[in-house]
Amino acid sequence: MSGPVVYFLRDEASGLIKIGQTSDMAARLSALRTATPGSLLVLGTIPGGSEVEKAFHGKFSHLRVVREWFRDDGTIAEYVSANASPYLEPARDYKRLGGMSDDKIAEALGCSRPYATMMRLGRRRVRLDVALRLHAQTGALIGPIACATQDEIKVLNKFVLDQLLASERG
Repeated sequence: MSGPVVYFLRDEASGLIKIGQTSDMAARLSALRTATPGSLLVLGTIPGGSEVEKAFHGKFSHLRVVREWFRDDGTIAEYVSANASPYLEPARDYKRLGGMSDDKIAEALGCSRPYATMMRLGRRRVRLDVALRLHAQTGALIGPIACATQDEIKVLNKFVLDQLLASERG
């Protein structure tokens, strides 16, 4: 990671979203998971340190529950979906792939085995179109669609198709 990031993560049990900042996302997530009884899912990250974090705390102050925890009426998740980078957790996403080999991942995506390996290890972010293609081939929910419902996946597929058609026209 290059520099600090502001992270948005959801406590799956309560639905609350934590807005924090760190220079080591993997270590921070590990510490939070140790201290939190529920399952935590990183919704995304945005480059920036404590000043950027404070700005987000202000932006969503009307949703604050306690300290860095916010209830979500849809605006935080929508903002993160539109503006944040997905955080790929290699071990978790590999489990979501059902332990597929790199060869199988490469075959499903039509990419090289080294690229599939780098993606699985978290050295390459999973783009939305790639995650959707892998989902269509295998049913895996990784990267930017890790917590998406089937209805959301349908909308995302339509969005990606519309973007593709628009780029071909223009």
